[in-house]
Amino acid sequence: MISVASRKVSQLVNLFVIVQKIFFCYVVKMHGSTNNASDPRRPDKEHRFKPPAPSSQAVPGEDLTPDYMNILGMIFSMCGLMMRLKWCAWVALYCSCISFANSRVNDDTKQILSSFMLSISAVVMSYLQNPQPMSPPWASLLQ
Repeated sequence: MISVASRKVSQLVNLFVIVQKIFFCYVVKMHGSTNNASDPRRPDKEHRFKPPAPSSQAVPGEDLTPDYMNILGMIFSMCGLMMRLKWCAWVALYCSCISFANSRVNDDTKQILSSFMLSISAVVMSYLQNPQPMSPPWASLLQ
């Protein structure tokens, strides 16, 4: 049953190709050739697309959120590691996740990955040094 269906599909494709060839031959016979004088296209005005050269400066339409979050993640990671602040380590992990989620394919994956690993190590090290649950920074103000 599948082979019958595939045969019918191939027959339809062949029929479509034949109809296309007939239509093209008809158009060529009616107009004399494919390059007609009444053709509104202007070949001298055609310009091939050239992608812009990659530059280090930011283009006005470029989103810099991944870069900012990457830097913030590294700063908070260092604060979490050096000052043993658990909330800084968690904010660093949050910033690294945002940076990873908003990154493009052509972004530097090594830098994003290193920021992510640094923030994970800040969380792990802060809990290895002090396994007590995290208390929010404003908890001391409320007492």
